[in-house]
Amino acid sequence: MSSMDSQSVLELWDAEDQVAFNEALETLLSENEWKLPLGDFCEAGVPGDWAEFSVENSIEKESQIISEVMVYFNESIGTGCPDINFKDKRRGKLIVTIDKKTGVGTIESSQDYERFNPEEY
Repeated sequence: MSSMDSQSVLELWDAEDQVAFNEALETLLSENEWKLPLGDFCEAGVPGDWAEFSVENSIEKESQIISEVMVYFNESIGTGCPDINFKDKRRGKLIVTIDKKTGVGTIESSQDYERFNPEEY
Protein backbone atom coordinates (compact mmCIF):
# COMPACT_ATOMS: atom_id res chain seq x y z
CA MET A 1 0.00 0.00 0.00
CA SER A 2 1.28 3.46 -0.91
CA SER A 3 0.33 6.85 0.45
CA MET A 4 0.48 10.47 -0.71
CA ASP A 5 -0.69 13.95 0.32
CA SER A 6 -4.05 14.45 -1.36
CA GLN A 7 -5.19 17.70 0.30
CA SER A 8 -5.44 19.64 -2.99
CA VAL A 9 -7.62 16.91 -4.52
CA LEU A 10 -9.79 16.80 -1.40
CA GLU A 11 -10.55 20.52 -1.73
CA LEU A 12 -12.01 19.88 -5.20
CA TRP A 13 -14.24 17.12 -3.83
CA ASP A 14 -15.58 19.54 -1.25
CA ALA A 15 -16.26 22.03 -4.06
CA GLU A 16 -18.40 19.33 -5.72
CA ASP A 17 -16.61 19.65 -9.05
CA GLN A 18 -16.35 16.01 -10.17
CA VAL A 19 -14.53 16.74 -13.44
CA ALA A 20 -11.89 18.87 -11.72
CA PHE A 21 -11.58 16.26 -8.93
CA ASN A 22 -10.99 13.46 -11.45
CA GLU A 23 -8.43 15.48 -13.40
CA ALA A 24 -6.59 16.51 -10.22
CA LEU A 25 -6.50 12.92 -8.93
CA GLU A 26 -5.20 11.63 -12.27
CA THR A 27 -2.49 14.33 -12.25
CA LEU A 28 -1.54 13.55 -8.65
CA LEU A 29 -1.21 9.85 -9.48
CA SER A 30 0.95 10.69 -12.51
CA GLU A 31 3.22 12.85 -10.36
CA ASN A 32 3.55 10.04 -7.79
CA GLU A 33 3.71 7.16 -10.25
CA TRP A 34 6.94 5.81 -8.73
CA LYS A 35 5.11 5.30 -5.39
CA LEU A 36 2.24 3.29 -6.86
CA PRO A 37 1.94 -0.51 -6.66
CA LEU A 38 2.02 -0.97 -10.45
CA GLY A 39 4.35 -3.95 -10.04
CA ASP A 40 1.39 -5.87 -8.62
CA PHE A 41 -0.08 -5.91 -12.14
CA CYS A 42 3.08 -7.24 -13.82
CA GLU A 43 3.51 -10.91 -14.64
CA ALA A 44 7.16 -11.14 -15.64
CA GLY A 45 8.70 -7.68 -15.53
CA VAL A 46 8.50 -4.25 -13.96
CA PRO A 47 6.47 -1.11 -14.72
CA GLY A 48 7.97 0.69 -17.69
CA ASP A 49 8.18 4.25 -18.90
CA TRP A 50 4.55 5.14 -19.55
CA ALA A 51 1.35 5.22 -17.47
CA GLU A 52 -2.06 6.76 -17.97
CA PHE A 53 -4.81 7.08 -15.35
CA SER A 54 -8.59 7.30 -15.62
CA VAL A 55 -10.90 7.79 -12.62
CA GLU A 56 -13.82 5.42 -13.12
CA ASN A 57 -15.86 5.97 -9.97
CA SER A 58 -15.68 7.94 -6.71
CA ILE A 59 -17.91 7.75 -3.65
CA GLU A 60 -17.94 9.32 -0.21
CA LYS A 61 -18.20 6.81 2.62
CA GLU A 62 -18.14 8.08 6.19
CA SER A 63 -14.96 10.16 6.50
CA GLN A 64 -13.35 8.86 3.30
CA ILE A 65 -13.47 9.34 -0.45
CA ILE A 66 -12.92 6.08 -2.30
CA SER A 67 -12.02 6.17 -5.99
CA GLU A 68 -11.53 3.36 -8.47
CA VAL A 69 -8.88 4.34 -10.98
CA MET A 70 -7.90 2.40 -14.09
CA VAL A 71 -4.20 2.55 -14.93
CA TYR A 72 -2.75 1.68 -18.32
CA PHE A 73 1.01 1.17 -18.57
CA ASN A 74 3.86 -0.73 -20.20
CA GLU A 75 5.36 -3.70 -18.42
CA SER A 76 9.06 -3.91 -19.24
CA ILE A 77 10.30 -7.50 -19.48
CA GLY A 78 14.02 -8.23 -19.63
CA THR A 79 15.27 -10.46 -22.43
CA GLY A 80 18.69 -11.29 -21.04
CA CYS A 81 20.30 -8.64 -23.23
CA PRO A 82 20.88 -5.43 -21.22
CA ASP A 83 19.86 -3.06 -24.00
CA ILE A 84 16.76 -4.90 -25.24
CA ASN A 85 13.50 -5.19 -23.27
CA PHE A 86 10.15 -6.50 -24.38
CA LYS A 87 7.14 -4.28 -23.54
CA ASP A 88 3.72 -5.65 -22.75
CA LYS A 89 0.77 -3.32 -22.25
CA ARG A 90 -1.08 -3.73 -18.95
CA ARG A 91 -4.32 -2.50 -17.44
CA GLY A 92 -5.06 -2.57 -13.73
CA LYS A 93 -7.37 -1.04 -11.15
CA LEU A 94 -6.13 1.07 -8.24
CA ILE A 95 -8.26 1.81 -5.21
CA VAL A 96 -7.49 5.29 -3.85
CA THR A 97 -8.84 6.09 -0.38
CA ILE A 98 -8.55 9.70 0.81
CA ASP A 99 -9.07 10.44 4.50
CA LYS A 100 -11.18 13.61 4.64
CA LYS A 101 -9.75 14.64 8.01
CA THR A 102 -6.04 14.33 7.18
CA GLY A 103 -5.99 14.61 3.37
CA VAL A 104 -3.78 11.52 3.19
CA GLY A 105 -4.53 9.21 0.29
CA THR A 106 -3.69 5.50 0.34
CA ILE A 107 -3.42 3.49 -2.85
CA GLU A 108 -3.95 -0.25 -3.16
CA SER A 109 -3.96 -2.49 -6.20
CA SER A 110 -6.98 -4.65 -6.90
CA GLN A 111 -6.87 -8.11 -8.42
CA ASP A 112 -8.43 -6.70 -11.62
CA TYR A 113 -5.64 -6.55 -14.21
CA GLU A 114 -4.90 -7.83 -17.70
CA ARG A 115 -2.95 -7.34 -20.89
CA PHE A 116 -4.75 -4.92 -23.14
CA ASN A 117 -4.90 -3.62 -26.66
CA PRO A 118 -5.12 0.21 -26.54
CA GLU A 119 -7.23 0.20 -29.70
CA GLU A 120 -10.00 -1.64 -27.81
CA TYR A 121 -10.41 1.09 -25.17
